[in-house]
Amino acid sequence: MLHRTVGLVGRADDQRRRYVRRIRLLRPQDDVILVTDLLDADAYPAQDLLWLYSERWGIERMFQQVTEVFGLQGLIGGTPQACIFQFAFCLLLYNMIQVVRGYIAAGQYRQPEEISTEKLFDDVQRQLIAWDVIFHPR
Repeated sequence: MLHRTVGLVGRADDQRRRYVRRIRLLRPQDDVILVTDLLDADAYPAQDLLWLYSERWGIERMFQQVTEVFGLQGLIGGTPQACIFQFAFCLLLYNMIQVVRGYIAAGQYRQPEEISTEKLFDDVQRQLIAWDVIFHPR
C-alpha cells in the first residue's frame, strides 16, 4: 500500500528549503520511505521511483563491497588517472569474483548471495600467493 504526501522540508529561514513529496510503501517486514523533489506524480510515478531506488540501493551496496573488500580506503596513486585506474581495476576484480561466486554457488546448489564475497576474495588471494610461492619463476 502506498501513501503519498507533499510538504516543505527545511527551516523557514533556510534558502535551501523546498517542497518535497514523500512516498511511503507499507510492507509486512518493514516500510520504505522515499523523499524526492520530483513533485509531479504523473511524470514521476511512485512505482517508478521506488523501483529506481531499489536499483540504486543495489549499486550502493556494490560500491560499499568494492571499497571494503578491495581496500579502496587507501589509494595507490595521487593523480586522478591513478585513482580511476585503481577503481576500474577493483571493479574488474569484483566482476571476476562475482563470476567465480556464481560457479561456486551452482556447484553447491546454493544462491550466489549465500557465498561471502569477502571470504571468497580472501581465499582467492591466499591461493594466488600460494601459487606464487610454490611455482616462483627463477
